[in-house]
Amino acid sequence: MLTTPYIVTSGRINERETLFTYEAGKSYQEYQLLAFRPEFLIPSNIPPEVEQLCGEDQECMFDFIQTGSAEFATETLQFSTVYNTSVEASFESE
Repeated sequence: MLTTPYIVTSGRINERETLFTYEAGKSYQEYQLLAFRPEFLIPSNIPPEVEQLCGEDQECMFDFIQTGSAEFATETLQFSTVYNTSVEASFESE
């Protein structure tokens, strides 16, 4: 399971800053779900094609399962690989 230590709400825009327009009878406030907390769950029964593409990369697995797109998951895997390699290299240089 992917976890995040906190949910950032400081980046939330206010009603004056929004770039969205709303249909008649709807407003900015109706789309603000302040109590929403996302869950990044990966099921225990991971499909074989997901395991084959993603290996142990949880971000890749999550994106593949949620979107059904191997192409999208591949991009996530490539980004994760570059990111993790960069982080590891930064620790080695210390």
